[in-house]
Amino acid sequence: SLAKFDVLRFQNGFLEVVEELRMRRGIDSENEERIKQLVSEKHQLQQKLEEECVCSASLAREHGQREQDQRRKHEERLKQLQEEETKHELSSEGWDQELRALKDEIRALHLAKYNLEKKVQEQERKLQLQTVSREGHLSQMAQLEQRCSTAFKQAAEITEHMELLERNVQGALELNRKLQYDNEHQHCVMEACRAELQSCRQQLVEA
Repeated sequence: SLAKFDVLRFQNGFLEVVEELRMRRGIDSENEERIKQLVSEKHQLQQKLEEECVCSASLAREHGQREQDQRRKHEERLKQLQEEETKHELSSEGWDQELRALKDEIRALHLAKYNLEKKVQEQERKLQLQTVSREGHLSQMAQLEQRCSTAFKQAAEITEHMELLERNVQGALELNRKLQYDNEHQHCVMEACRAELQSCRQQLVEA
């Protein structure tokens, strides 16, 4: 009876050990499968991380290149506008000098006209004096008439020339106003480009 009890107890202990070993093997198998799965996931995550790093570096290079291209374009545009502004300023200075020269020429022509009118008046006075003794001074009257005619022609030519110069002066003034307006417009465009460049830089910095 005691021997049977020991055998049964031994059998029960042995069965418990066998069951425990079977369960441990199942748990070890599951753990190995889980470890394999985790290693695979780790490998996939590392590969994905490397791909994202490569993509991020490519995007950073592309972003830097776009920033450089944008900065270069704005700098070229700003340089072009500055050159155009300088040309307009030089052109405006040239027109100012030409306008002053035309004004000086007009003053000189006014003076010449005044002198010619004075000569004509003097000739007319002489002519009136000579009409008193007209019969004795016919040859002198012919000469005086010729001089008066020439003087009148010169006065007419000078008057016509003055009118042409005055029209030229008006045209020069109109062109000067247009150039000043163009200069102001170019300045406004430059300011707008500077503001746009600053805005792009700020956006790129924030990006």
